Amino acid sequence: MRALREVDADHSLDREHYLFVYGTLKRGMQWHDKFLARDAHFCGRATTMVRLRLTVGNCGVPYLLLPQDNTEPLADAEGRQIHGELWIVNDDTLLGMDQYEGIGKG
Repeated sequence: MRALREVDADHSLDREHYLFVYGTLKRGMQWHDKFLARDAHFCGRATTMVRLRLTVGNCGVPYLLLPQDNTEPLADAEGRQIHGELWIVNDDTLLGMDQYEGIGKG
């Protein structure tokens, strides 16, 4: 997720990011209120254009399978299109979610 457009509110350099969520961050799920209820804007329901491998872990949380170099989810003929939601979030919200997801841990 990278910045798609810069916001010039109060001359800050806070950026907006489009974010696709498909699991526990969706409306009504357990992590939605913590990360998206206050500073995020709901754009609508969304579906991936490519088929991806989605699995559910032992704790019941869904996640996409990544290649060994952790760059992009694997597009796969055996996968499926993923249904989720599209949100606009600011830098702080994205940073908090990256920390929650363990992005910096590899």
